[in-house]
Amino acid sequence: MLRTVLEAIRDAGRPMCLADLSRDLGYEESALEGMLETLVARGRLRAIVFDDAGCTACPVKGGCFIMNDGVAKTYALTPASDRRMTGGRAQAERALADRARVDRAQLPSR
Repeated sequence: MLRTVLEAIRDAGRPMCLADLSRDLGYEESALEGMLETLVARGRLRAIVFDDAGCTACPVKGGCFIMNDGVAKTYALTPASDRRMTGGRAQAERALADRARVDRAQLPSR
């Protein structure tokens, strides 16, 4: 279940709030809160908290989805988590491509 949460955020391509994750995954918010906090504690996610005082100096505040949506907290993949997830997918794709090359090489020649 925790991996499903990470994959949902990765597939969205942006940080997500509790309500969006709950809607997309079909999990109760109360159950999802515990999963999110576990992933934050393990260093797989980071919580982004809307801070009006800190946001005033931010250079991208005009295009910030957190400020525009009015959501108090969203969750994003940490760089290490993002590398692990995309690295694993890339490794699997390379293994499939290597297997296809081997299979083609074993075909009888005409």
